[in-house]
Amino acid sequence: MMLKKMEYGLTVTGSGESKEKAFHNIFSQLKPMIAKDFSDNIVIRIEPKDVEIEAAIEETYTERFFGLLFPRQRKYFSITAHVTMHLHFIELAKVPFEQKTEKVSFVQRVLHRR
Repeated sequence: MMLKKMEYGLTVTGSGESKEKAFHNIFSQLKPMIAKDFSDNIVIRIEPKDVEIEAAIEETYTERFFGLLFPRQRKYFSITAHVTMHLHFIELAKVPFEQKTEKVSFVQRVLHRR
């Protein structure tokens, strides 16, 4: 059977100017990280199972225009979470590829590349 299912966990850190942007940053990092870890397979489905927050930090600072004028409070959120997922993927090593070799003459190659 080529289709495999497994449970996989990653620890990811995301940050942003709002809580929603910080979480969005976390979930947007998952697919590229999984694709890198499973480069010899094709991932079909990534289904989050559980999210455990390891650290959640809210930083507040005062921002001023030209260092003196118009002070305003700004917030920055940083979240570190462990995400457990169900992965569904195809193992490419188990796909039986048939090898075909075709010899083409020079004339056929030229006519084929119009």
